[in-house]
Amino acid sequence: MLRLLCLVLTLQAAADSEVKPCHPPKVDSECHAKVMYAMLDGFAQHPEKYVGLTTKSNYRDFQAYFWNVGMHDCPRPCMEHEEACAKFDSQYPCLKDVQWAAFHGIVENPEWYPELRTGAPLKDFALVLYTHGQPGCPRPCDEGEPAGHFVPYKAEEDPEDEAEESKAPGHEKGEGEDEDLEADEDESSKKEKTEVLRLAKLLQTQKDRKVVKTVQSQDDSCARPGLLYAPAMAGSSLRSVQSSNDCRMHCRKIDGAGHFLFYASLGLCHCAVYGATKQEVPDVNNLAGPVNCGVRWEEVNKETAKLVDAVDKKCFVMNKGFGPAIGEALPFKTKDAVECQKELRSSAYAKHFVFTPMDGECRLVGPEATPMPAQNAISGPKVCEELAVQLRLKADFKEVGRAVTRRLVIFVGIPSAFMIAGLIITGAVISVRRRLRLSMARANLFARNELLAGFGLEEQYITE
Repeated sequence: MLRLLCLVLTLQAAADSEVKPCHPPKVDSECHAKVMYAMLDGFAQHPEKYVGLTTKSNYRDFQAYFWNVGMHDCPRPCMEHEEACAKFDSQYPCLKDVQWAAFHGIVENPEWYPELRTGAPLKDFALVLYTHGQPGCPRPCDEGEPAGHFVPYKAEEDPEDEAEESKAPGHEKGEGEDEDLEADEDESSKKEKTEVLRLAKLLQTQKDRKVVKTVQSQDDSCARPGLLYAPAMAGSSLRSVQSSNDCRMHCRKIDGAGHFLFYASLGLCHCAVYGATKQEVPDVNNLAGPVNCGVRWEEVNKETAKLVDAVDKKCFVMNKGFGPAIGEALPFKTKDAVECQKELRSSAYAKHFVFTPMDGECRLVGPEATPMPAQNAISGPKVCEELAVQLRLKADFKEVGRAVTRRLVIFVGIPSAFMIAGLIITGAVISVRRRLRLSMARANLFARNELLAGFGLEEQYITE
């Protein structure tokens, strides 16, 4: 009944003004495109923006929301029986469109029919085509409802006004008023029963979708039902995925993706940046989990591993940004926050970066920019602290090497040169002195031999 309550509350906004005609938006209109985007992607990324809606809200609920807030030129949605119906039989005006949607469209493009499952009755497809504004598709009549039947919409009066009117002097309840009230109660009961039957059908559809969820959770121990991560990364969506494991394998190829989001009913896959906000949702068909699933990030994706390391070490901060500053360059696209930081290092002016995963936009901000909260944004400095230490150590090591070399030249090279020169000179002097002593000894020995020869004695010899 929550869905009916949301729709009634939005329709009551026109109680004090002229009631405008209702009709579904055309399939090529902005309203139709925005409603489909909100059902398939927008609500998954920002559920907090769609107040009063849930993952079980249908097309008409989203149309009523946009109409009530005056967005995207959405017309007022029709109440349950406000438009005339047509018998759903072989003469139904757009029967061929219904058959194509049931046997081909939902198989090839399940995201076109988010309220339905494969194998749903043809009449359910007719109702969806009608609410989606398919040309030539009227509202199919309910069981037992005559063709052409409709109930004009009448804006409900304010209960406080009715109470004041009943208290007004001279107002007395007539005999016929009790009968009118009983008739109104009977009519209200009939409408409530019809709405209960409609909701019961939708509930059965949700139960059928849970079967898909059960299979997925049994096959994948890392996928948790009723969970999602926001925001989804730009360009990471994938349609017609068979399982949560396939969605995980897809997200492993996306640089910076740390979480996967799989909607089992429609086979939709999204990837969320590492560090994204975790959200609990009432729909068990939402399956989400980590991309690595126990595997080292370096083995999953090297670029993602860099982001994981920066976020874990508090270098990259989630949900934080900077306000605009004078002279700031225009934002540009990068594949992830790591690439955005690389671009920042080449800037002499900017001191911080801000990366938005939803659209892949990178901003480089100057030192005078004011820090501020920024939902689903990633920000960081030009160089992480650990990396800065490494770079400083490397630079210091080079400088120390150059200084040591200079000192060695000054304190070791010059003394060594003088020492070597001294050793050479000393060796030369010693060699000359030795040779002089040897020459003098030979001369003395020669003179002695000459003297001995005169006395007839043997000669003596001297060798080196």
